[in-house]
Amino acid sequence: MPEINENSIELLKQTIDQILKKIGINGQVFARIVEPFEDQRVFTNSLESENNETIVFNIKTDEANILIGRNGENLLALQHLIRILARRHDEKIIPFNLDINNYRKEKGEKLQTIAEIAAKRARETGQRIILNPMPSYERRIVHLFLSQEKDLITESEGIDPNRKITVKPSVA
Repeated sequence: MPEINENSIELLKQTIDQILKKIGINGQVFARIVEPFEDQRVFTNSLESENNETIVFNIKTDEANILIGRNGENLLALQHLIRILARRHDEKIIPFNLDINNYRKEKGEKLQTIAEIAAKRARETGQRIILNPMPSYERRIVHLFLSQEKDLITESEGIDPNRKITVKPSVA
């Protein structure tokens, strides 16, 4: 895995700045290292290991709605575009994630709360609890959060865009 260094951080920051300028959005880019397991449920995805530190670039802007899009779709697409463009300059680009006005961090905290409530209700009632439909990356956050709960099982059911998570007590 490529090592996090100042050159890689600066290359990614410049790439983000260039994209923002090209699409006419004013914003400031801030970088921070996320240690293993710190915010991992919010900032990891299938392309990165959950056991290594990663860098999070947070864009502060008044035009966040445009960059985030519906259910964070634009945010994920923008992150993918940045990754592709940065790899043109450095094939061994460091693992990174993009956030806008702390949207992903706050969304992750809300999903954690939803997961905690569902877990509590499943334990209290002994019944399966079905959550509202959510995009795959949000379902992944809930699955990761509840994966530590040995007395519960989570499953995704249905077909996108109506795919839901079911939380239920495990049968011992």
